[in-house]
Amino acid sequence: MKKFTIISLAAVAAATTFTACNSDSPTYETEIVSNVGVRSFKLTKNDSVLANLDTVFFTIDLGKALIFNADSLPYGTRTDTLVPVISMMDAVSKMELRVPKGDGTDSVYDYLESQTHVIDFSKGPVKLYVKSQYSDLDRTYTISVNVHKEKSDSLAWGETARTDIPTLFQNITSQRTVRTADATYCLTSDGSSYCMSKRADATQPWESYSVTLPQNALPWAFAATDEALYILAQSTLYRSADNGLTWSNTGIAMNHIYGAYGNRLIGNVDKDGVSYSTEYPASELKPLPEGMPVEGTSPTISYSFKLGEAPIMTFIGGRDADDNLSADTWAFDGSDWARITTTPLPDGLEEMCLVPYFTFTVNSVFVATEHSVFLAFGGTDGEVNNRTVYISSDFGRTWKKGGESIQFPSYIPALRQAQALVETLTLGSRSADEWIRFAPEYRAATGTSLLPFASSGSRATEPVTTWECPYIYLYGGYSDGDVPSPYIWRGTLNRFSFKPII
Repeated sequence: MKKFTIISLAAVAAATTFTACNSDSPTYETEIVSNVGVRSFKLTKNDSVLANLDTVFFTIDLGKALIFNADSLPYGTRTDTLVPVISMMDAVSKMELRVPKGDGTDSVYDYLESQTHVIDFSKGPVKLYVKSQYSDLDRTYTISVNVHKEKSDSLAWGETARTDIPTLFQNITSQRTVRTADATYCLTSDGSSYCMSKRADATQPWESYSVTLPQNALPWAFAATDEALYILAQSTLYRSADNGLTWSNTGIAMNHIYGAYGNRLIGNVDKDGVSYSTEYPASELKPLPEGMPVEGTSPTISYSFKLGEAPIMTFIGGRDADDNLSADTWAFDGSDWARITTTPLPDGLEEMCLVPYFTFTVNSVFVATEHSVFLAFGGTDGEVNNRTVYISSDFGRTWKKGGESIQFPSYIPALRQAQALVETLTLGSRSADEWIRFAPEYRAATGTSLLPFASSGSRATEPVTTWECPYIYLYGGYSDGDVPSPYIWRGTLNRFSFKPII
């Protein structure tokens, strides 16, 4: 939001064009705009309604006679006791606020008589009727005070909900989903056979087909780089470059896969009781740092700094060689591993999800700023699965519990060994699809949160019919009791799903 009211440039351009086409009366349209034009509109300060209410920015579109706040007020803001402050470009003989009462009639307030009328905007747009003092010109403006219908920074899994894991099997015993540069692959098993499902992106249908894996392959050790698929079998790394149809032995011994660093696949191998970092293509083995997990780590994510020499790959949690659970974040710079945590998770966990996402902070004049964050959730302490969503705003160095607004609703079970991928969809008019929708749960703003309930900064610079929305797709995993989840859950911050208003 901005602090000051502006006049629509489109209206000025329209008036100029009209004048140019009517050279016999070059000042007529200018006089219309001036004689009945609204110069500014704002709301009177009232902290009992909303802090800094008087700084809320309202757009005035003179061409369409509209006055509105493009950035909606926070969810739950009352709009039935607002006092508007209106100024005109020129003197007028009449200013009336016509307020709908909800029964088809209006209450009419004389603004020239009193500028302190308390106006109810909760029953729909209010009309402002103005009449010029020096002519018969008049104009009726529509004033809208927009309020979010949902908490804008709640992580919503409800309306976008759930669909089935793609597979050829009626029941699955395991699944693992990974992504290459050009496709997402979901590997499933019924305990004896395997199915590979592939799609280019989240807008496309899945293509499912039977595959044969290397003997004694471990479905949970399915991984990918940008260019190929990988899997472990009998502590040996296998590679597929044809969508999982055929597999070749790389000759690389590997006990655990951490993840992809570019087109290098990084893992570890145990030799004579010592754990080493290893990779494909092969390179020199390096002993892992003391305490570094050797199994049960989250899928990795990679990021880069503008001034950084190399990308960073990172994971969270897992078990070390002494069978201790880790609460730390570990990072790889292309050469060496290091523990980077200064404030770890409260407890050690394994088989967690780690996902890059976004949050917003909103200042006192309602300007929303987007930030990159890491979310960590799921996993297990070896006995009970974790339900808490943790958040880090410094690339995994410090962690804290996210606010209630981003915790999972009760109908999503606590999962271990699930995978979370982020894909951006172009939203517009909603259409029916395969997703089963759930009623959103109310989650109060308690606890510590980096996702405040606040109004959204509009992402629109011109009238829009489509906009970008990043979704988190949560695949499979196991609930308590080792029950495999046959679903994909999909969620996003409510803010991203709101249509931007110009």
